Amino acid sequence: MKTLRKTLVFVLLFFQFFSLSCGENLFKSMSNKETDQARYEDALKAKNNSDWDTAITKFQALSSDFLNQEAVLEQYAGALAGKCGLNFITYTNSLGSSTIDSSTPFFKYLMNAFTGKAVSPAHCTTAEMVMKQIKTMTGTWTTNQTFFVLILSMVKMGTYIRNKADVDGTGNLGDGNPDATINLCRDAEAGDATTAYLTDTEIKEIITGFALMLQNFAAFSANLGGAGDALATISATCGPPLNLTFCSKTDAAGVDATDVKGMRSILSLAYNAAGLSAVGIGSTTVTAATNPNGNNGVYWGCTPASLLCCP
Repeated sequence: MKTLRKTLVFVLLFFQFFSLSCGENLFKSMSNKETDQARYEDALKAKNNSDWDTAITKFQALSSDFLNQEAVLEQYAGALAGKCGLNFITYTNSLGSSTIDSSTPFFKYLMNAFTGKAVSPAHCTTAEMVMKQIKTMTGTWTTNQTFFVLILSMVKMGTYIRNKADVDGTGNLGDGNPDATINLCRDAEAGDATTAYLTDTEIKEIITGFALMLQNFAAFSANLGGAGDALATISATCGPPLNLTFCSKTDAAGVDATDVKGMRSILSLAYNAAGLSAVGIGSTTVTAATNPNGNNGVYWGCTPASLLCCP
């Protein structure tokens, strides 16, 4: 699989254009909204300084009419994504220095982008909601907005996984490998350590991020180099023999228990002997002849034909 270095310039140019286009007409309709204008200017300053908490507070203090302008919502989504953990330059450099293959499966690849970094995954969920609001308002996303959502979906998946599956290491910010205590197969129960399990709600967010990524990457695949190749391969896992049901579910409300179990099983595997792409964060190759029980807290009672490893 190619490295992603070729994509860096393309990604940064898109991000810069996205940021500039969001601010191009910021002050045209604000002459009689001095309070909103002051708060908005403060929000932009805070956002530009990566002071995400202040920026988000200022955006949320705007009047509904003012906030619900497309350009303002774009900036708000950018601040939320920053709080989630997205630093575009750092993130794209991280992507550019890695490959997606059997040694670095897809979801581990996304997780490792946030090793050693503080994350707040719920803010990615809110940023996604804001971008969906824009689409509801306008009927479609622009090319720049679509690209932002593509990156946001990958960041959302990576931060949710790293926040629970990899907290060993300095400052509880991960060491690049799944923790021995993580159990990917079940929801948290009463008395469980808070970082030992991804909840069903969190799995649903990973699923919707996955679906949004698949929905939006095709428009940029020719420009994404190795990333485009990798995403095309990952997309193919949705078809036979797995026939995954969640690959088009971009709304968490539509994700059911079967979908959740399927994603938990995919996350549990490092590689599938049926010749599919490496995808999960598990550390064992699972084949029909090799079904070890209990590795990193994961149950492995699956076959390559189903991948429903979790009981």
